[in-house]
Amino acid sequence: MSQPPIAPANLEHPQRLSGGTLILFVASALFASFAWLGIWFQMMFFVPRVAATFNEFKMKMPYLTELLMDQLWWIFPAALVVAILIGFAVRKRWAWAFLMIVLPLWLNIIVLVCLFLPTMQLLIGLVEQLAPKQ
Repeated sequence: MSQPPIAPANLEHPQRLSGGTLILFVASALFASFAWLGIWFQMMFFVPRVAATFNEFKMKMPYLTELLMDQLWWIFPAALVVAILIGFAVRKRWAWAFLMIVLPLWLNIIVLVCLFLPTMQLLIGLVEQLAPKQ
C-alpha cells in the first residue's frame, strides 16, 4: 500500500505573464501613477493659486474648498498609503483596480470640483460687477 512519490514543484521557472497581461499590467500601472500624480500636481500648483486668488479679492472661500485646502496635505499621502496597504492585504485584482485607479480618479474629481466651482463663481461675480449696466 505504498503511494507513488509526489513530484516536486517546478521552482526553476516561475510562471511568466503573457504578452496581453503584461501590457495590461503596465498600462494600468502607468494610468494609476498618472492619476495619483495628478492629485499631487493639483495640490502643489492649483490649490495655492486658488487660495491666492481668493485672498487677493479678500473673499471667504466656500467651506468645502477651505476644508480641502486645509486637509489635503495629509489626506492625499494617507489615502495613498492606506490604498497600498489594503491592496496588499486583500490581494485581489478588483481591489487593486479600485484602489489604484478608481480612488485617485474620484479624488481628482473632488479636488477639481472644489477648486473649479468657487473660482467660476468668483469670475462670474467679477464679470457682473465690471460689465456695463444697460
